[in-house]
Amino acid sequence: PDALRPAGSPTVADTPGVPDLGGRSRGSGTAPDAADPAGPREALAARERERGEELAALEGLRADEERLAELEGLLAALDAELADAEAREAALQEAQRDLPAALDDVTARLTEARSRAARVPAARAVVDAATARLDAARRRDGLRAELAEARTALAGATDHAQRLRDRHLDLRQARIDGMAAELAAKLRPGEPCAVCGSPDHPAPAAPAAEAPTAEDERAAQSAYDAAAERRRAAEVAVTALDSRLGEALAVAGDLTVAAAEEALGEARRELADLSAAAGTEDALAAEAGRLAAELDDTRRRAAEAARALAEGGARRSGWRAEHDRLTVRLDDARGADPTVQDRRDRLAGEAALLAAALAAAVRAADVEAAH
Repeated sequence: PDALRPAGSPTVADTPGVPDLGGRSRGSGTAPDAADPAGPREALAARERERGEELAALEGLRADEERLAELEGLLAALDAELADAEAREAALQEAQRDLPAALDDVTARLTEARSRAARVPAARAVVDAATARLDAARRRDGLRAELAEARTALAGATDHAQRLRDRHLDLRQARIDGMAAELAAKLRPGEPCAVCGSPDHPAPAAPAAEAPTAEDERAAQSAYDAAAERRRAAEVAVTALDSRLGEALAVAGDLTVAAAEEALGEARRELADLSAAAGTEDALAAEAGRLAAELDDTRRRAAEAARALAEGGARRSGWRAEHDRLTVRLDDARGADPTVQDRRDRLAGEAALLAAALAAAVRAADVEAAH
């Protein structure tokens, strides 16, 4: 019978677990009924059908395998996405902790700058007042010296005017006396006096050696008038200086120039400090606005990151549960094989061998029947 089997076709004895035509079942330990040649063929056919049915069932799991592979990719990508989101959220949480302190610091500095800016007008007024006191102190000291000189000049002018007045009066009196002598020279005994009308002239005035003239009297009068004018000018100058000194004293009092200079320097330093602080107000206001906006944006992005993490966590839980269910199902389906595909390959190989063995058994039975 083997001579009639096609070359290369497997024999029943070559097929593991397939009963051979001699009545021995390989791997089964049971002997088929030798009187029933159809028994081995039916056993082979049954086993082949079992393999085919299991292969068909495994084919139905291909969608699960594809879905499992897809889930593994989705979970890997989602894990990476969630890791990035967690890192972003951690950075945003840290920023939310740091930004309020920075904002509080800038706000405090801005408040201080605005407080100092509000004090600038008063400080400028203090500088103006200190400048006025220093100027007044300097004027006061200068006016005191000028007033002393003016009073000395007034005293001199007064004395000079008085001397010229006395000289003028003396000249006038001398001229009057001279005029009496002139009249006395014209008196005649028994004739009435032109001045008093008396005919008696007991003591006529004697003429002076040098009698002043009218021109002399006018010159003395002019000299006195000029001196009196200079005295009045000196009096006006003293009055004006005394008034200006009083004004300076009203502002500076007894404050020394050195003390006034020191007070002005301190006031100017205070104004400079306040102005410098006030000069930072705009920059601090801009920084405070920027930090406030950054804090609001950070809080918004932190909330978005938290929502993304929650949503991603929910997706991950759903996908992981589905992944675990499919893994259990496919693990049950693969049995002892490494993978479901390995089980398919093995069952397909066994089914092919069983089919070949069944064909060989049929041919062998046909050959035996022919003989």
